[in-house]
Amino acid sequence: MPLGAAKLPYWELVIDAAQASAADLFVGDFNTGTQDLDRDPRGAPFVGADRMQLMTDTGFVDLWRSAHPETREYTWFSRGAKNGFRLDQAFASRAFTARVSACFYDQNPRTSGITDHAALVVEFD
Repeated sequence: MPLGAAKLPYWELVIDAAQASAADLFVGDFNTGTQDLDRDPRGAPFVGADRMQLMTDTGFVDLWRSAHPETREYTWFSRGAKNGFRLDQAFASRAFTARVSACFYDQNPRTSGITDHAALVVEFD
């Protein structure tokens, strides 16, 4: 996803696809999260945080958040301020969630310097 307001039209396309498509799983770096647990309180507010609620309104489930409703785990940290953000998510249709056995973040790729993001792992049948 692009950054800032440039991502809003892309989010609209994702939400439209979620409503109109038979797709069961949307996974990626959405460059957005909720304003509460998905960002360090000192971090800049997300642009488009309301899109997270719109995805769940379509019937999709945030797989990681549904398993960790009160947990803060960040997938990316800003370079200067070192504020954490959960940018990487997996949204699944309600029918698909029954097939999911695990959803977790592997911080090793980020902490080892391979990438600047944690890996999002979704295991399913």
